[in-house]
Amino acid sequence: MYFLVNPGAGRGRGRKALKRVKSVLGPGDILAISQGPGDCERLAREAAAAGHPAITVVSGDGTVGEVINGIAASGFQTSLGVLPVGTGNDFAASLGIPKDLNRALAIARAGHTRRVDLGVLVRGNERRYFATTAGAGLSAVVASLAQSETDKAAGSPVTYIPNLGKALLRFQPVELEITTEEFIYQGKSLQASVSNCQTEGGFWLMPGARPDDGFLHMLILGNVPRWQRPWYVLQIIRGKGDSLAKAHRHRVQKVTLASPDALPFYLDGEYLPLAAGEKVEIQVEEGRLTAIAP
Repeated sequence: MYFLVNPGAGRGRGRKALKRVKSVLGPGDILAISQGPGDCERLAREAAAAGHPAITVVSGDGTVGEVINGIAASGFQTSLGVLPVGTGNDFAASLGIPKDLNRALAIARAGHTRRVDLGVLVRGNERRYFATTAGAGLSAVVASLAQSETDKAAGSPVTYIPNLGKALLRFQPVELEITTEEFIYQGKSLQASVSNCQTEGGFWLMPGARPDDGFLHMLILGNVPRWQRPWYVLQIIRGKGDSLAKAHRHRVQKVTLASPDALPFYLDGEYLPLAAGEKVEIQVEEGRLTAIAP
């Protein structure tokens, strides 16, 4: 089995997991260790090109996204296993992979596979696959704050809450143009997220979404007044936002997003701001990835 470990995941959990993985390596197992951001994509690309049938990544959602793009470079001939030791671990949760490292390792060793969907972001000439969520606005600001601070150290979704509070106070809704085959949205928006899973950062933003249903699931929060924002956010992270007047959920297969202004944007939890006037296309590729899951 090929293990790919990000020791920096969960700011501590990754290093502990590395020790555990080392202790259970057997004949024929290979261990690769990331040296920093982007390294896991390179290592996964090399492992897939070398013909390894599966890569088991030991990390969180951001690194999972890197590894998927490394696997993509060889035409998705390599399966993906996950030992979740990050902060949100949304993709692993969507596959039914527990956070308990021993149980997750047993699932990886068993090798049962299933086909799952991926999202793909088209940005100019670049294509990036993602397993969890892409989006703009409030959650992108939260991702930026969490990425630049050390409060992810506990490796728990609860650590996002202080940054969410800061973002609620600072962020002003942005002008968005969102186009799908079914509808067009134009106007101020607090957030627009496109998800492959029902959780984001461990919270229930897209109840009922599955990574094998052939769709991406979109949440649009309109120009919510400042005094209503805490209530909206509380309801949405509990998966209870369907009755909110300025919250709209849609199933989509392809969506184009643009803004005349510079736009906070994120992909699999990683902050990727867009320039003013930049347009991106997001679409689903059904059954694109072979994942190791219960």
